[in-house]
Amino acid sequence: RTCFTRALSEHVDMVLRRLAGETADTASVMTLITQFGGGKTHTLTALYHLAKAGPAASGLPGISDFLSKARACEVPEAAVAVFVGNAWDPREGRETPWLDIARQLAGDAGVAALGPEARTSAPGTETLRKVFAAAEKPVLVLCDEVLNYINRHRGQADAFHAFLQNLTVAMTN
Repeated sequence: RTCFTRALSEHVDMVLRRLAGETADTASVMTLITQFGGGKTHTLTALYHLAKAGPAASGLPGISDFLSKARACEVPEAAVAVFVGNAWDPREGRETPWLDIARQLAGDAGVAALGPEARTSAPGTETLRKVFAAAEKPVLVLCDEVLNYINRHRGQADAFHAFLQNLTVAMTN
């Protein structure tokens, strides 16, 4: 039998319910704060695989317990984007973290929703909502090691901070 920690179970339950459209007692934005080795990356990895697999994950070991607690029949399918600050570097077509996230969520339509300004400035909340709409399904954005990104790309720190702030606000709707 697969056993999950209480914290992981609580996070998965909340995310599953939120992706299914439930807003009561769910958080649109969660911050995981633990000491080194406290399970942040494991939680993000579990959420990634569940959301990417969607309904196909419903039959995996231990998932029925999550679905039962969340009062759901299956794992909702979601558009998923991952930003890992210690691994992220700009490249063609993904010159900024927000361009990369938009591409992961909605492909070319997500990038188009950002507009040409996204190569040089962080998008506002309305623009981010357009990216989410272009995804055409619930959205899950997972971020890890963001301080590492800021430390390595200090020239982008202000723009990245603005992006995270706007992303947080946009995700609340």
